[in-house]
Amino acid sequence: MKKSNLILLSQKFKVPGIVSDYTTCSEYKLYAVRSCDSSEDTCEKSNAGKFDSFLFVEQANLKDTVDMVLKKADNYFIQEMVINPNFSAVVFKDKNTTTVNVNNGLCEPITAGHVTGTVYLFKEDSIFKKYGVQLKTLIYEDNELKLINDTEPEFNKEHIIELNKLAGEIMEYMGMESVDLEISYKDGIFYILQCRPWNSKR
Repeated sequence: MKKSNLILLSQKFKVPGIVSDYTTCSEYKLYAVRSCDSSEDTCEKSNAGKFDSFLFVEQANLKDTVDMVLKKADNYFIQEMVINPNFSAVVFKDKNTTTVNVNNGLCEPITAGHVTGTVYLFKEDSIFKKYGVQLKTLIYEDNELKLINDTEPEFNKEHIIELNKLAGEIMEYMGMESVDLEISYKDGIFYILQCRPWNSKR
């Protein structure tokens, strides 16, 4: 479901390129190798964190990385990386509220539980802000990932309004009653990295 959701979204929204065959990947790009197990991201349960994904993989290392992902998952897909985005966010939306957890740089510090990020709640056209406990940024520099201490994300009211609208459009387009999104923002563009039903059974 993870891969098929992104392919469907790519027909209308901005989704980083998805590659079906690692032998066709460019030596000049960096990739994410993500699990795509048949039990992931269903309406009943997401199974988040049970499978492996790897970031900033060079072409020469793709085959070995795919083999590592397949040790736990029954399938995989490869996606082009968004290099050092301005900020990333995890967005949860249903018909009543939108919750945005935002962090500078990549999304992984939030999804991996390294940081709380900065949390915003959008409800009935009002925005409530709750500061995160930790603020860190994951960047790619000198051919390695670095987790650094950081300040508040460069994220404003207009971004929240736009994310709320985007999440609503995705809900309607995908025919979902709620969504759990991972999004990166770079140079004025929101890139959809993940889309699945939002449920409490993680």
